[in-house]
Amino acid sequence: MKYSEPRLANLLNSWGVRLAKLCSAVTLILGALWVSPVYAEIGSCSASSFQASGGWDIKQPATFGNGTVLASITMKLPITLTNIRGGGNSTTGADSVYSWGIQTNAGGSYPNYDTSTNSVPLSTTSGIGGRMTITSLTSNILTRVISYTPVILAPNTLDVAYAYLPTSNNFIRYNGSVTYYAQYELVIVDAAKYAANDTTTTLLSQYMAAQRGPQLLVGMYVYPDSTGTQSTINCFRGSNYALNLPQLQSALPKDLPTCKFSAGELNQTVKLNSATQSQIASQGSTRSAGTVGEMAFSITASACGKGAVYSTYFTDALHTGSQQNYLQPSAGNKVGVRLYHSNETAPITFGPTPTGSTLPSQAPIQYGNSSAAAGASYTMPFTAQYVRMPGVDTAPAGAVTAMATVTIVYP
Repeated sequence: MKYSEPRLANLLNSWGVRLAKLCSAVTLILGALWVSPVYAEIGSCSASSFQASGGWDIKQPATFGNGTVLASITMKLPITLTNIRGGGNSTTGADSVYSWGIQTNAGGSYPNYDTSTNSVPLSTTSGIGGRMTITSLTSNILTRVISYTPVILAPNTLDVAYAYLPTSNNFIRYNGSVTYYAQYELVIVDAAKYAANDTTTTLLSQYMAAQRGPQLLVGMYVYPDSTGTQSTINCFRGSNYALNLPQLQSALPKDLPTCKFSAGELNQTVKLNSATQSQIASQGSTRSAGTVGEMAFSITASACGKGAVYSTYFTDALHTGSQQNYLQPSAGNKVGVRLYHSNETAPITFGPTPTGSTLPSQAPIQYGNSSAAAGASYTMPFTAQYVRMPGVDTAPAGAVTAMATVTIVYP
């Protein structure tokens, strides 16, 4: 027994050392668990720039005054939201985040901002300004959207749109997105200067850099988990939000100078003189072969605007799709009518009626002078002749009736 006691004592001592180490380990672990919590987690957002959605919508306005919209295009600004905190009470303003929009530039103002049209004149194109209107705001997680849109961005305009996270009793973090939609417009800011621009030039060769309108600024109020104090972060600050505007695919509309035409002349009936059957010119014969029975008439353009020019197209009113150098008769198929302009030796070619910006392939008769002063007038002389239809050797006796449509086109 006297030898066993020291062994027990040594064993207890050994356990004591192990217990002490174990207790020490537990103490260290418990100590780590009771360190004061520090949560630096905070939401973030990111955006690139406004991007065009589709192409330009070129307008065809009836009038061309200051404020007239020449073209517009839809744009959108997607914003990615990461780790943003939801929760809180909307009545106390404790929601964790909302997006907002204002405009301003680095200097806080636009000295040349045109208040009458709410646009900024483009430095590259005289008489035209750029205007941006925020039209809507959507989100896949910000369920409570308070939109004041549409809002035209102007210097120091506030409250474009707000969007809050869902209200709940627990603070939860979300990932998602919010998208601003806008309409960018080209408007007339100086009608006189715009009218003096080259009518054949589009903005394809004119880079619309520099000022394109007030910028949109989008930010968020965010809350860390450890405090109720909010802070502000910027999501988008576009000093040139229209940088990604595509080039115009066609010329902008112009208020072109026009002329006046008498309704009586445009709707006149031309009566040819009588001719014998043998005197009717054959198809393809020279102009001199059909002089018997021919009749001259004219169409006059008067009170033309400064520099007015125009083109005249003829269409067979009874056969609008045909493209040939004679008018077919309303009844029978033996004798038709051909027209000559002035002293031309080739008859006028008839073809489809011009529609919108689509012109037929037949060559028009052009009049006007881009250098002429306002008030100029032009008389277009024509001559109508009988002509046998293709394959007809002998013209029958009887009356001939044919109809033509005249279309005046300004470039």
